[in-house]
Amino acid sequence: MSALIDEHHDYEQVGRALDARLIRRLLPFARPDGLVFLWGLLLLFVISGLELVGPLLLRRAVDGPVAAALDVRSAAELASPLFGYALLFSGVLLAALFSRYAQFMLLNSAGQRVLHRIRQAVFARLQRLPIAYFDRHATGRLVSRVTTDVETLNELFTSGAVTLIGDLVKIVILLAVVFLIDPRLALLAVLSVPVLALASAFFRIRARQAYRETRSAIARVNSYLGETLAGVRVLKSFGREDRASENFALRNEQFLRTNLKTVFYFALFFPVVDAISLFIQGGVFWQGGIEILGGRLTVGQFLQFWLYLGFIFEPLRELAEKYNVLQSAMASAERVFAVIDEPAEPEDGEQAEPVSELRGGIEFDNVSFCYGDGEPVLKQISFRVEPGETVALVGATGSGKTTITALLWRFYEPTSGRILIDGRPVEAYRRRSLRGRMAYVPQDVFLFAGSVLDNLDLGNPEVTEERAVASARALGADRFIQRFEGGFAHDLTERGANLSAGERQIISFARALAADPAILVLDEATASIDPATERRIQAATFKLLAGRTSIVVAHRLSTIRRADRILVLHKGEIREQGTHDQLIQAGGLYSVLHRLQFGS
Repeated sequence: MSALIDEHHDYEQVGRALDARLIRRLLPFARPDGLVFLWGLLLLFVISGLELVGPLLLRRAVDGPVAAALDVRSAAELASPLFGYALLFSGVLLAALFSRYAQFMLLNSAGQRVLHRIRQAVFARLQRLPIAYFDRHATGRLVSRVTTDVETLNELFTSGAVTLIGDLVKIVILLAVVFLIDPRLALLAVLSVPVLALASAFFRIRARQAYRETRSAIARVNSYLGETLAGVRVLKSFGREDRASENFALRNEQFLRTNLKTVFYFALFFPVVDAISLFIQGGVFWQGGIEILGGRLTVGQFLQFWLYLGFIFEPLRELAEKYNVLQSAMASAERVFAVIDEPAEPEDGEQAEPVSELRGGIEFDNVSFCYGDGEPVLKQISFRVEPGETVALVGATGSGKTTITALLWRFYEPTSGRILIDGRPVEAYRRRSLRGRMAYVPQDVFLFAGSVLDNLDLGNPEVTEERAVASARALGADRFIQRFEGGFAHDLTERGANLSAGERQIISFARALAADPAILVLDEATASIDPATERRIQAATFKLLAGRTSIVVAHRLSTIRRADRILVLHKGEIREQGTHDQLIQAGGLYSVLHRLQFGS
């Protein structure tokens, strides 16, 4: 349970309603649309001004033609002035309608453009973060940064800050106007403000706690849902669907309880505000009637005051909701900037150069490495791979084989020692340029949603369609690709789920060969392929690997018999090295591993 709480701790951070530091950081994303937001704010003032005109016209109509109706007998004499007021009132309504439309379009369009920039910035930063960052953070949480958290900021730019500013200005103007109409009635109305403020403060405290619990609960629901869907085959194979449903029901029940708590506070707050408003309006109605009878206030003035009073209570009623909008936006902004502020992969040094030509010589010189503060995974590893040589890495799980390939790719930096390529430290090459001259076939094959061809070239302009197709054909992948509707244009689903494990592996292998690398790394590259397919791949790639430096990580020793040299790792150290026959004759660790797999 503690792990679950740690996993979603950041979901429970609520933050302040307005954080000046975060606002300053959001401004650069909004600055290109600053003029649009200004126009939206000005239109909000125009709308507020037009709302003031309606009650003023009503007052003039009531105190003018309607009052005159008591002294005249012919309604015809009143029709013309009343029609004029009705026409003006209709014009004001149409102007307000057009202004609201324009304001909504301006603010929401600008808000979406701001979100586009923020979302792009978060994704760009994620692409530049070191692999170690993704080791520490769950994928689902990072996805929520780019989607849910960014989308929450939309309300800040559309119905949050701008509307709040407009409402506050509107309240100040209306208070000034009602005091001009009748100070005594205005003072009676203002007495409700402290009561409303206390009710809002109580609601804000309670709602904040309920909101925190709801966000945490929905995070647990989403996390478990994603995990369950990803492992649905395992659940079905072990017949654990009912147990999974029970676990989901517990999380869903918790979300329901927290959500109902939020609903309760909202359901309680708005009737309380309405009750306070109605009580004050009742007092105003009583006092206004006395003043009308005393001749100190006209009926038209009272109607104008009454309508303006409603305009004041409406934004006051929504202040608590606006507070939650801003609070949620600030919490999301905090999480978004936490990603943006993560240190990217170290920049290449000033002396680093692009790779013009790579022979493929590799040297690990006394390299040690540990993940974080843990035990060393590699301990003073030293070996050389000559250009064009194929070297295999074997050993038990956790012996450091995959870590060696990760260091070669500079996904991590050695704790000590150095790595050289063609006699030069890897730091002498620009990171992306060096990676562009190497290719990697992982154990856990990953294919992207898109066409087969897209997965072969990965958008690399240097990989032509002809080269990609030729690489697939060399491995025999075209045999099953051509059976697809559209052939190489056939769309694969997420992670290539519409292919068999062996087909995914072959396409991944063809993708590496299409890149025409100088250095090729195969990490358990044939783990998901049946023996017949494995033999076909080995036969097809034997000629293609000629002239390329290859590092092959393997548990299945049958895949590395042709390796020029085999390094046997044990607990982060190289214990043996030699050819297959030499290591068998030596009778050491390799011989034991071979005997375990194939017998004597």
